Amino acid sequence: MNTECIFCKIIAGEIPSQVVHRDDNYIAFFDIEPKAALHLLICPIAHTNDFQQTPPEIIAGATSVIQNLAKKLNIENNYTLQINNGADSGQIVFHLHIHLLSSDKNGNKKAKALTI
Repeated sequence: MNTECIFCKIIAGEIPSQVVHRDDNYIAFFDIEPKAALHLLICPIAHTNDFQQTPPEIIAGATSVIQNLAKKLNIENNYTLQINNGADSGQIVFHLHIHLLSSDKNGNKKAKALTI
């Protein structure tokens, strides 16, 4: 854990968030500034600064979480993934996170129902 990282603080429960998925390795929660009807952030629990520094097996595990969430939310054919890598790409929080965006408003309602 990086004590200065806002996502590490969310993971530790120090900052409230609407969590829709959590397991031993990953967390998924609503973005506080959504850019779509449904906008989730998927992060590894272990701190890693960005995509370039993240071991491939962590990325692979995150894709599994995303696929399962898309199925649960019935948005399998209606989502976009985005990863900003580095400040020049627009990355603001330096804890790897994958944006899951969908225009499906029903997905948003279903995700809120998953909130744990």
